[in-house]
Amino acid sequence: MKAMLRRRPELQQQYAMHYPEPEKGKALLWLLPWDGGAQSGLSLSALDLWFLEVCRRVRLVTTATGAWEALEATADKPRIANAKDLKGNTGDFWAPLEITTEGPKAFSATSQGFTRGKLCEILFGIKTKSGSSWKLPPSLRAAGETNQVLLMRAAVLARSEGKTKGYHEIVVPFGPHFTRRLQGAEVQRKYLATQAQKQLEDISQIDKALARACALWAKGGKTSNNRESDGKNKNDDKKDTNKGHQKKNYTPYRKELDHHVDELFFNMLNDYMEKLDVENKKDAETLYHEWLVKMVDYGDKLLEKAMKTIPCPYLQRPKGRVAAINAYRKYLIYSEDGQFSASKELRQHWGWNKATPSEQPAPATLDQQS
Repeated sequence: MKAMLRRRPELQQQYAMHYPEPEKGKALLWLLPWDGGAQSGLSLSALDLWFLEVCRRVRLVTTATGAWEALEATADKPRIANAKDLKGNTGDFWAPLEITTEGPKAFSATSQGFTRGKLCEILFGIKTKSGSSWKLPPSLRAAGETNQVLLMRAAVLARSEGKTKGYHEIVVPFGPHFTRRLQGAEVQRKYLATQAQKQLEDISQIDKALARACALWAKGGKTSNNRESDGKNKNDDKKDTNKGHQKKNYTPYRKELDHHVDELFFNMLNDYMEKLDVENKKDAETLYHEWLVKMVDYGDKLLEKAMKTIPCPYLQRPKGRVAAINAYRKYLIYSEDGQFSASKELRQHWGWNKATPSEQPAPATLDQQS
């Protein structure tokens, strides 16, 4: 509340064209009569900067028995006459703004809620596929200098075409080094954006490797061309990965990986920034690569779990197992574009330092393990 009051004069000046009389604006809109018609619609200029809107005509009444009932009536016109043209850019203290070619508009959640990708776009200004970027809400610029860990709680009720699509909530830790960069100059925010983008891309590589390994297992180690996979050619297994019946098989394991990463993603980003500030970039990169290896190991465990439940032709199970594990590991180690940041550490982790791809130690078959 103190932070809001501290920033209020600045925001009043910024949005003065919409709220010309800041001390006289109406704030609690449900206290005013509303018959649902055009004449009772309120102009934005008559409101307070942080007005609280009522968007449904609902009234609570008591019945003859003393029970409460809710009566609802439709409205022909919106409560605020000219708000739609502003697309939510009304000076809200909490709402992030998406900067598009058509002007700024407030964040509108989909049924997916706050994915880590969407949060990174909003927090760090990472450009979206459409080329738009994000402006932080005033609330995230108001924390000031602190040596404590702050917790950002993001909550939204997703809606579309008059229907609700779920309540979504997430809590993200902000360490002092993280907060300093987030609230600092744009160049400081770019440090966060660069590392966050790298983490998103690396996790995407683990996800793809797991999906293709599961698809190979289900086919007994053979690709859609009906030949045995060597685990290296990403295009070989892409058709199998995208097949609907295959997706149904491995989707639960990808979701489990996704949930595991969600719990640790921003913690890693915090730790990286602290290491970068306190020590140096080399130590920060070492810390990050060690974290990636742990994420890969977790994916390895999920693959083992998947191979116990995803159907595979019985006679093809030994070959399928070898092909799946090789596909998972080689996809990450021998990335064609050098996309995976910790490929060198994985070679050491799995003892694949000196051998060429064809000479790598093959994972044990089911017969060898028994």
